[in-house]
Amino acid sequence: MNKDLPLLATGIIVKDYRPLYRYWDEVEKLGLKKPVIEREDIEFVENLIKKEGIVNLSIIYRKLVDRVENRIKMDIAVKVYRDLGLNIPPILAKRKIAEILAGWIIEACDIFNIIKIRRR
Repeated sequence: MNKDLPLLATGIIVKDYRPLYRYWDEVEKLGLKKPVIEREDIEFVENLIKKEGIVNLSIIYRKLVDRVENRIKMDIAVKVYRDLGLNIPPILAKRKIAEILAGWIIEACDIFNIIKIRRR
């Protein structure tokens, strides 16, 4: 297993977890809760598939990003990307961290056989 991947991550969706790790470092310094996969996130995906019949991965991904974005602090996300040498708009920095978290949730759902990601 790749030591650069968090628990339940495969790297099939998220290719670079460094921004999330840096985000965790920053929130930890401030004594804030780290955004991680929650049981409710997995249940959310299960409901999308079983109850709503959504099977399109890009739709599931977008819904997850929207769901988890409120867990991300914009100012911390901006700092993370600036520290990585990227000066991007605050809303985009926040969204990009949410996208990493959502991708990680999808990877976990693949491990749990809730969804199947085709590997090429």
